[in-house]
Amino acid sequence: WGATASETSNVETYVDTHCHLHTTMVRSETTTWDEYRQLFWDSKCDGCLNVFCDTADYDDTNTLSQELLAQPNVYGSFGIHPHCAKDYTPELEEKIVSCLRHSKAIAWGECGLDFHYNLSPQDVQREVFARQLQAAVANNKPVVIHTREAESDTLVIMKEHLPRDWKIHVHCFTGTPGFCRELLETFCNLYIGITGVVTYTSATDCRESISSVVPLNRFLLETDSPFMLPRLPKKKKKKSAKNEPKLPGRDVSHCRDIPSIAAEIATLRSITVAEVLTAARENTRNMYGI
Repeated sequence: WGATASETSNVETYVDTHCHLHTTMVRSETTTWDEYRQLFWDSKCDGCLNVFCDTADYDDTNTLSQELLAQPNVYGSFGIHPHCAKDYTPELEEKIVSCLRHSKAIAWGECGLDFHYNLSPQDVQREVFARQLQAAVANNKPVVIHTREAESDTLVIMKEHLPRDWKIHVHCFTGTPGFCRELLETFCNLYIGITGVVTYTSATDCRESISSVVPLNRFLLETDSPFMLPRLPKKKKKKSAKNEPKLPGRDVSHCRDIPSIAAEIATLRSITVAEVLTAARENTRNMYGI
């Protein structure tokens, strides 16, 4: 049947397990945390995991991580994105480790391989991915993994550097169902992150994976905001007034999109939205302790 986000009751809460609040605020032209919460947060949102993975996040003058982690129900993950692998140094790794000493810093990442854009050389990406997995294990932190068009290499490096029972979040999954199955079978505490990508009928691999491969106790809900905007319902076009102000958030995903993602998963699996949200909430507790 066709599930809708409005089917959720007052008791099904959720966590956005992967977002970039700082980028979302810039793109939506929100200037304060209070303004962001008013626009993009609601009473059912138990929290979010904000991901710091750009080299600029570790600039000595950048206090953003401290400011965001000071907010209620905002947690942090620290690492270096594969796009920035070329800039990875021992000094940068030390800064990541330092950030992870914060009481609300709960994961290492995102890190991984991106052979779609190749903004860093592939051999450098592989080396830095391996180094970060080793560091995550040494610091006893769960890992957030980014992988795009690099399935074989990703698996090889993960198998070499992660214990089979390590807690792993393969975020914004867009890989093949076969890759999904092998990840789940190889690592018993690995979770598949599902974003707004699942709402597009063209995302056949993602949709097949969550509908027929991923068990209900092995997925997480995330927005990857401000990216991966869910498919919006078609609305009747109407003439807009000249110079009509742009609504904040129209072109960004945000924490309030989680119920829409859950609704799409419910439709694909022929279950209720409440079942999806309840399972995802428990999976988040198991993966991140929040």
